[in-house]
This record gives sequence, structure tokens and C-alpha cells, in this order.
Amino acid sequence: MWLNYAAWLHLRMVKGLRGKVLAWWAVVGLLVTTFAFLGVNMFLSGLHSYGEL
Repeated sequence: MWLNYAAWLHLRMVKGLRGKVLAWWAVVGLLVTTFAFLGVNMFLSGLHSYGEL
């Protein structure tokens, strides 16, 4: 999860990217983070399911 935002910061600061590309990158990062916190519990089972919803 954090790697996505580290890459986002890198692209913004080093490459100077702005606008739609980074906006979509941030949206995808938000979806990945949301799935990691909620989706793993709801849709997966086993060792990585760390609670019940």
C-alpha cells in the first residue's frame, strides 16, 4: 500500500508529473488501500483474514 504512494511522490517530485495521471494514480491507490483493509476480510479467508465483519 505505502509503496504506491511512495511511487506517487517520486513521480510528482522527480519527474514533475501533474494532472490527470497522478489523479488516477491516487484513486487507484485509494481503492487498493480500501481493499486491503476491508476486502481482505470480506472476500478472502485463511491466514490473511484477520477478523470477522
